[in-house]
Amino acid sequence: TGTVARVCCDSKYPERRPRAGMDQEIAVVFDGDGDPEERITVNPVVLALASPVFKSILTQNMAAQKSCVIELRGKDPDEFKVLVSFLMPASSRRQSITEKNVDLLLRWADEYCIEPLREECVAFIRQLPPTVERVLQAYAFGIEDHLEFCVKELVEVGEVDWGSCLKDAELMKILITHFMNFNRDRTKEVKDLRNRLKRGHVHTGGVLQDGHKLECGKCENKVQSVWQCQRCMYSA
Repeated sequence: TGTVARVCCDSKYPERRPRAGMDQEIAVVFDGDGDPEERITVNPVVLALASPVFKSILTQNMAAQKSCVIELRGKDPDEFKVLVSFLMPASSRRQSITEKNVDLLLRWADEYCIEPLREECVAFIRQLPPTVERVLQAYAFGIEDHLEFCVKELVEVGEVDWGSCLKDAELMKILITHFMNFNRDRTKEVKDLRNRLKRGHVHTGGVLQDGHKLECGKCENKVQSVWQCQRCMYSA
């Protein structure tokens, strides 16, 4: 989704008087689907320094010498509070990225171009176990190397339920490419194993785990995995 934010400077917010600078707090308004309007007061300098998107909105308002109320329609005010806690100088040092908040922080940081926070989120996600959900996330946010890593790991462990991944044509192409590469690599491994078995065998008391049998011409012992019969030391 694109950035959903606009500046309101009309009679709907009569308590907001025109001002020329960003030295006073502004209201960020959330107008949910049928929910009561909620406002969060925040220092505009914090938003402007952290996000070029918010900076653009706020500087436009300053240029017009007007007060502003930023509306974030369809956004979750609780998520915004979490975001602001990572941006405020007084509180940011006490915050930690966790599995509980990393997904929402990545969404906000990506949409509003807060690069340092986005980089921290991506670094944290790289440490988490690969899942189909992480595949979708890496694809959605353009984390190409992590997308490749997750798909490769899941293919190798035999993941079969790819869920929503199958609904996107481009993502399907990526998955198919990895399936083909995996099968090609696995086929090569099998061929290499067969070649090694043909070249040599280790003596195992006549019982061969892979079904191959090689008779030692001198003592008639069956051998496996090296050319030499371990009993008679005869090179078969």
